Amino acid sequence: MRLVYLIISLVALAYVVLRAWFVPFTCDEAWTFTNYFHAPTTDILVSNPPLANNHILNTLLIRLTGLFSTSEFALRLPNVLAFLLYAFASYNISNRFCSGKALSVLLFLVLMSNHTLLEFFALSRGYGISIGLMMMSLYYLLSFNRDNDLKKAHLSMVFIVLGTYASFVLLYVSLILFLLIFILQYRQTKSVLKAIKTVILYPIVLAALIAYPLINVNHSGDLFYGGNNNFATDTLGTLLQDFLGRSFTTINQSTLLIITVAVVAISILANLGILVKRNKKQSTPLQLVAIILTLLIVAINAQFYILGKPLPYYRTGMYLFPVIILSIFAILEYISIKYKQTIAISIAAILLLFAGYRFSQEANLNHTNEWWFDQYTPTVLNDIEQYKQAQNITDKSTLHVLFPTQCAFNYYIAKQHSTSVDTVTSMQEIVTEVDPSSYDFVYADKEIDMPASFTQVNTYGEHFILYANKKSKK
Repeated sequence: MRLVYLIISLVALAYVVLRAWFVPFTCDEAWTFTNYFHAPTTDILVSNPPLANNHILNTLLIRLTGLFSTSEFALRLPNVLAFLLYAFASYNISNRFCSGKALSVLLFLVLMSNHTLLEFFALSRGYGISIGLMMMSLYYLLSFNRDNDLKKAHLSMVFIVLGTYASFVLLYVSLILFLLIFILQYRQTKSVLKAIKTVILYPIVLAALIAYPLINVNHSGDLFYGGNNNFATDTLGTLLQDFLGRSFTTINQSTLLIITVAVVAISILANLGILVKRNKKQSTPLQLVAIILTLLIVAINAQFYILGKPLPYYRTGMYLFPVIILSIFAILEYISIKYKQTIAISIAAILLLFAGYRFSQEANLNHTNEWWFDQYTPTVLNDIEQYKQAQNITDKSTLHVLFPTQCAFNYYIAKQHSTSVDTVTSMQEIVTEVDPSSYDFVYADKEIDMPASFTQVNTYGEHFILYANKKSKK
């Protein structure tokens, strides 16, 4: 059976590695590289400039791998390695805390087949690192709950602190985990003091690491990304879209959202009793994760309705995926123990079919789902070089590009085209705010009408066109 898990892991790892190697750098990755890679370490630690784009642990790690190379793969290597943590934790959780070989393998397959999640393990962002570390934390939390081994409680808290340092979206997860370990330790020792001593160091360390940069970014107004409607639509809805594919969910999104809300509600209601009463014949270790999900839903909604902060949305809510899946499998384990195993296996297989369908539709080595527009950046710059050679243009050329792609363009300009193309500086929209005639090349949306002095060089997908100014010097 271990061979099955190993094969699944190696296939997923190979896909992540290939994506990290071939997919062009995205604007958010390049934004981090531009603003922080060459900055003093103190600026990274305090987020100066105060941008939410700075995922501190990821930024520090790319500074390390960047000592050897600033290639796309080298800057994405920390997240690729984080996938190994994710796979290791997923294997151990599936194998040790999910009864029945078939259900365990299905859980592992579902955890490993979310295409959007795999994308983030091949990007130089903090999300993949944070989720890999969170899964390690959950594994050691479940181990502590089972074995009463205090060392595993400490390991769980170390991993969640590091995970939160990689992405602040895990802040609520870390606080909930500290609370659960406090409760579990109190139940074991019957001493509030001993339980406090077990936990207290970790929230202090976490506060020391993230308090200033988090306040700094919040004051700058850069914590704007997220949903402003409701938890079901913005958080669960976007998670569902990322799990099934956006084109698929548009067929009947309302029905799928109702199903998602129902599954989460069942998971919550069925597992609320774990901290009050243990029925070892009918309870499962994964029920502890359902408690985390319950408290997360409360915290996220409180953040939105009381503090007025945006809801987790697409990438900022991706960490909820493994928590929800583990909660669903807690229900399936309950069904398997109390009712019939075939029912649980059938439901798990349906989940896997949905994930497999999405994977088959989305698998690629040229773009990401969220930053799909960045797939053309290297090609656009190569086309500029070829056009200039054909027209015998030797002067350095100016280029205007679509916002927010300028950082990705500047990454490749600095890497391969610095003698031929000037650094892109403008972040303004073409035509409405900028006179295109002041540029040698313009990369624009197809809907924009360009002056007669521009000729079309090439088109990119269904949306973009590269134009050359015929008045440029030769």
